[in-house]
Amino acid sequence: MSTLRKIIEYQNVIEEFEDIQENINDLSLIKLTLIKDSHFNSYDFSVEIFGDGDQGLGPVLEIQFDLDDLLTEEALFQGIAKKKIPSLFCPQLLEMLIKKNIRVEFNCEDETEDLISLANPGNGFLQAMIR
Repeated sequence: MSTLRKIIEYQNVIEEFEDIQENINDLSLIKLTLIKDSHFNSYDFSVEIFGDGDQGLGPVLEIQFDLDDLLTEEALFQGIAKKKIPSLFCPQLLEMLIKKNIRVEFNCEDETEDLISLANPGNGFLQAMIR
């Protein structure tokens, strides 16, 4: 399911997993994607949450974010600050993700790819892939 959000709520993730007969303990991977559309000079940011480790089935939940919540006009040219990534998740969900050491991939298989630790995201910026 794809929705526009400001934060990912724990209860919503639980409900999405239950809809496909899985549970929150099956959560295995989070993929973040930031794309700059070079034709329209616009940016899209999405979060995909995967279940039981089988990425071939697609994400359990896909969430689109409004970049206004993550960037200021000046920062848009730098990317998304790594330290803002944990704020995408409600406190209860963030605590669970950190405890389970869930892998968080950014722009997988692109020159801008990165791995993010939710416990310690570090400094710096995540750059958009250009399409």
